[in-house]
Amino acid sequence: MKNKNILFQTRRLLVRPLEWSDFPAFFAMQSNPKTHLYLGSPVDDEASARAGLQRSMDAYTRPGNDWWVWAIERQTDGAMIGTCAIVNGHCPVVGSGPEIGYRFLEKYWGRGYASEVCDPLIDYALHTMRLPSVFGQADVQNVASIKVLEQSQLVFLEEFVDEKEQCTGRVYRLTGNLDAADPTEYPAVVDVWEASVRATHHFLQEEDIQ
Repeated sequence: MKNKNILFQTRRLLVRPLEWSDFPAFFAMQSNPKTHLYLGSPVDDEASARAGLQRSMDAYTRPGNDWWVWAIERQTDGAMIGTCAIVNGHCPVVGSGPEIGYRFLEKYWGRGYASEVCDPLIDYALHTMRLPSVFGQADVQNVASIKVLEQSQLVFLEEFVDEKEQCTGRVYRLTGNLDAADPTEYPAVVDVWEASVRATHHFLQEEDIQ
């Protein structure tokens, strides 16, 4: 296996830190307009994609980081098929806090990979990173993502109108049974994340988290 730093794995997939060898797949995914139909604009060139990949990798060692993006790899052939993330997100219903996300190269759509990685990602956020809560949201027109969230362990909160994005969204959240920060107090959540760096990214050096 080319990278021993596995965060977690499922029946068919494993999740690990991004690396430069992921760039061809990363660029294909980030430049595809279909992938970004509900996720903002695709990148226009390789330079922009390289900068995005570099930012995601640099974030692993950034003090107070609240933007974790990892590679999803297929176990059978080692193919990088997409990314999943726990980031500082915002929703009009819950405010700011840890939000899960995922995206896949188009050729891997429709195979159940998003559903397979979603609950383990939530478990990782709550039990390994020890975050007090995590949420997910999606445009109601994004039927595939709504289905993934509905089938996950997240609990539906409500439907809302996002004036900024000019869409109607649905938000889901799960709170962990932890004596941790109030999920509405995001600065405290960042402290929890930083305290978990050693456990979640054991390849980092001591000086990286000071």
